[in-house]
Order: sequence, then C-alpha cells, then structure tokens
Amino acid sequence: MLKERRDTCNRISTSRGYYKLPVPLNFLIGPANTYNRLMERKIFWIVFTILGLLADFLLPIWWGLAATIPIAFIAWWVAYRSDWF
Repeated sequence: MLKERRDTCNRISTSRGYYKLPVPLNFLIGPANTYNRLMERKIFWIVFTILGLLADFLLPIWWGLAATIPIAFIAWWVAYRSDWF
C-alpha cells in the first residue's frame, strides 16, 4: 500500500493535455518528465533573456557581449541544477 501511495503522489495530471508531447514521443517520456523539460526550457530562456537585456542596457557593448557566457551559465544553473522548478 505504501508503494502504491508513493507512486500516485508523484504524478501530474495530464487530463487536460497541457503537458503532452506529440503522440510518437508520449510512450518514451512520462508526463512528469515532459512537464519538467518544458518548464526547465522556459525558465532557462526567460532568465537568459532578462539577464541578457540587463547586461545590454547597463554595460558597454563589449562587456555586454563578454557577459553572455556567464549569463548562459547562470541561466543553466537556475533552470536545470537549482531544483527550484
């Protein structure tokens, strides 16, 4: 019974179809993984865009371009490694 309860607590409802991939990929990736991948990708691009725009407006052009690599690293860490989402 404990195992059965543990399995049901970790699932995300996909009854409305928000988190479904196209039909060929649905059987390869579960609904929770699909949700996490889509959300991580969105968070990465949102953080990257916001920090990139801040660097473009606050720094000179060459410093803004040089700041792209650290910004990409920060966005990657926030989206994929921090476990906030």
